[in-house]
Formats: sequence, C-alpha cells, structure tokens
Amino acid sequence: MNQNSLPSVSIVIPTFNGERTIGTLLDRILSQSHPPEQIVVIDSSSTDRTVSEVRARGIEPLIIERSEFNHGRTRNLGARMTDSEVVVFMTQDAVPCSNLLIENLLQGFVDPKVAGAYGRQITSEDAPLLERFLRGFNYPPVRLTKRLPMTVSMGIKTFFFSNVCSAVRRDVFFDVGGFPEVLPLNEDMALAYRILKKGYSIIYEPDATVYHTHRFSLYERCLRYYRIGLSVGLMQIHREVGCSSEGIRYLKEGIRFFFRMGRPHYIFYFFLDTLLRSVAFQLGLMRGASRSNGEAERVEEVPGVFKQSKENQRFSGV
Repeated sequence: MNQNSLPSVSIVIPTFNGERTIGTLLDRILSQSHPPEQIVVIDSSSTDRTVSEVRARGIEPLIIERSEFNHGRTRNLGARMTDSEVVVFMTQDAVPCSNLLIENLLQGFVDPKVAGAYGRQITSEDAPLLERFLRGFNYPPVRLTKRLPMTVSMGIKTFFFSNVCSAVRRDVFFDVGGFPEVLPLNEDMALAYRILKKGYSIIYEPDATVYHTHRFSLYERCLRYYRIGLSVGLMQIHREVGCSSEGIRYLKEGIRFFFRMGRPHYIFYFFLDTLLRSVAFQLGLMRGASRSNGEAERVEEVPGVFKQSKENQRFSGV
C-alpha cells in the first residue's frame, strides 16, 4: 500500500510492571514501516523498571496512581492526548511480529465506512496447549469485515474486538463516546458495539499480527470470564442480539486440535475448563443484568467488581 494513503496514527499503551516486554514492544513500534506520530504510555505507578525502559526510548510516560486505573477511563485519557487521524491501542505484552504491523492494521481504512480494526494474536512457542488453541480459534488467518446485520448469524460475537492490538478513527471514537468507564473488563467489545450501531464497519485484519500469550490458571480464567459476563450484563448487549451460538463448533475444533497435537487425554481438562468458564460467564451475566440501569450506573457501585487494581489490570487483553 502507498504510504501516503495511510492515515496518521498515534499509539496508546497502558502499563503496569511490564519491564519484561515493554522495551521490545517499543523498539518494534519505533521501527515500523508506517511509524506513529506519537506514543502515549500511561503507567499505573509500576514498581519495576517499566518507566525506565520507556524513558530510555525517549518517551515520557504519564504516571497515575494504581487506584486510578480503569480499562476504559485510562485509555480514554490516552486518546485525548493524541491528535492523529487514527488511535492504535495496544497492551504492554503485545509484541509486533514484524515492522508491517501498523501498515497492515490500517490498510482497511481507505474505506471511510471502516472505523475500526483489530489484529491477529499468536502465542509463543512455549505457550500452554489450551492457550494455543484458544488464540487459534479466536484469531484465525481469515480476514473479516463486520457490520451490524451480522448479529443475525454471529450473535454477540459480532462485537468481538481486542485492545491488545486495535485501531480506531479518532473522530469516530469520540463521536460514539469512547470507551465506557463503568465496566470492569470488555471495554473493547463495548466500543465495537457503539461503532457498529452507528453504521460503521470493523475489520479483523490477520496480517496485522502480534505475539501475545496468557498464562492464567483455571481460577484466573474463570474469574476473568465472570468479569466478562458481568460487563456484558451491565451493558445489556445480550438482550439485543443474544449470545454466540458457536459453542458446538468450539468443542468440535478443540477435540480435533488435541487429537492432532497427540494429546487426546487433554480433552477431559478442555471440557472441564469450558464448562467452568461458561458457568462463570453466566453468573457474571446474571449479576450484571440484575444490577444494571444501563450505562448510567457506575460499576464501582457494584460490590465485588474490582478485587484489587493490580489484579484487574492483569486481566487486560482478550
């Protein structure tokens, strides 16, 4: 693609104790074929070398109190500090696979009806087997343009969107109100919902690829899905479009994956994990739906939403 046809871009990265990956992430961003005009790092008072790693690359981070962090509010703050045509949101542990990440992520923006895009996530070679399957299932190698009418066939999965590596037109971002600041998690899905409801499209771009791996325990995965369900319930999205109906496909592909990997004995754990995460999601969904008065209610008023800021921030990125 002609570089001159690409929109200007800024990058927003929230950080907290990310010294292991933040340096590599910034180095690869700075070497992109379509470099950003600005890199905004908002750090939640890290206690390791994160801030030093950022400053060593000529970037002065904005440091906030750990208690001030909120997935939506912190990213909205970062977006307000930019003035480019497109804002790219990334997490501190998402490492670009090549110097073409931004260029590929933006290629769909030649269409004025495209307001957002998100990239593909692949795991490291030593990632847990279940994590490798989950990333492959959620981030396939096939490009997809999502529009609101697709809710008929895809249900709530239409609004799947990930701030691990995403791009949004800045004017549209603020026109739809940015990220909701009332959710414990899933602010990216809520933004996608707002964008599609306005008649825009969102592209899943598999050529924009980052390395990103979670190493959650079963308990942590269940807690995360509880919070996802809680967020969906608070937003009431499921009442409009219903939940995704791809559960059978997920199970079939999982069984095939573990047989292909020579680990058929892992299928029992796979089913147990799926069952417990589904239960956790439904419990969160019911709690969120029962307490929601729409987006007007502040989630901080819902008991148990934030166990602690450090843990809440750990669960960023789908």
